[in-house]
Amino acid sequence: MSSASSTLHSGPGRDSSDGRGEPVTLDANGPRYVYYRLYTKYGSITSNNPIYANDPYISRTLPKLITPPLTASSVKKHLCKIEGLSGAINTTLFESLSSQTAVEETSRLPLRGSTGPGLFENDPIVVVVGEQDVEKRSMTIVSLKDLPEAGQVNPRYVYYRLYDEEGAMASKTSFDSEDFSLGRISMLSVAPPQTVALLKFRVMKAEDLIGHNIQLFKDIDGEVPMNDNEPISHPEAYNYPGYVADEPITIICRTQEKPSHSSKRSPSSKPSSSSELNSSPRPSPSGIPNADQSIKELWWAELIILKAIDLSSMVSEGRDKRYWLSFKKDEIMYTDGFEEEFLLHGEFCGGYKAINVDGKRGLVLKRHVDFC
Repeated sequence: MSSASSTLHSGPGRDSSDGRGEPVTLDANGPRYVYYRLYTKYGSITSNNPIYANDPYISRTLPKLITPPLTASSVKKHLCKIEGLSGAINTTLFESLSSQTAVEETSRLPLRGSTGPGLFENDPIVVVVGEQDVEKRSMTIVSLKDLPEAGQVNPRYVYYRLYDEEGAMASKTSFDSEDFSLGRISMLSVAPPQTVALLKFRVMKAEDLIGHNIQLFKDIDGEVPMNDNEPISHPEAYNYPGYVADEPITIICRTQEKPSHSSKRSPSSKPSSSSELNSSPRPSPSGIPNADQSIKELWWAELIILKAIDLSSMVSEGRDKRYWLSFKKDEIMYTDGFEEEFLLHGEFCGGYKAINVDGKRGLVLKRHVDFC
């Protein structure tokens, strides 16, 4: 019996952990594609080359476009190039969404036959990139209206209840108007290796809690926080903590500590003018040796969030205007939290060194911002 296509299942393990749990169809007469998804530690990011109008996160490429030999390194370089991420320096590749370990740089991937990773769109290979690389990404404007829609899927969610130290919080992912603290996120949106730590990062992003201290418990009665290195679900498992709405995991957001006055730099170390913005070198963060210098000196992933509370921080007068960072009301910036004093119009003013999401850095006055 011959057929142009056949329906295959990716196996019980992957059905339970890929976020869809759907059978897939392999067209025997079509080209062998390599399907892939892109992530940061905070979750999935859209593709510059979407293939579906209702799912901008999944894409595909052809093995013949990848420089041989087909190692993890060459696959990553190709995907980063076509996704506007050329030069990305902090990337890892996983053979599937359920993989617990990244592929070694020199490991070869069987991408040309009817088997191997990335063969099916519901079990794509995954590239995880650094946030600092995404900030510098070259974006492509793509029209989705002429693209086909992906078939119906059964999304798999992680359900959770959100609390702070004073009680239930309104979840930004709430789906029930009568239960405001119950939220959910798709398993597909959690980056491999889908550990508790990466689930935390995904929740931080979804709930606008980046930089906060959160703890996860398996249920409402949990007394011991879940281990950050613990997988959300094992590949052979059909369920996992929070897999049904009636048994959500518990997420507690602890009060974020603001920098204390003791963290101020001593008066003897204060700069005599704003021209000393770059005069105090800091150790470069590990893992980004070739990153832009502004990111090295104020690497936002390790910093404290500032929010603008004034209409503009632009200093309108004085020769030191170029040292001050301009921003709009409610704009988010990042700082190391050390309050310093800078000379402005002959007077010392309190402020911070800051960097915005575009990588531009400068000084902001204390009175113009507040800690989130």
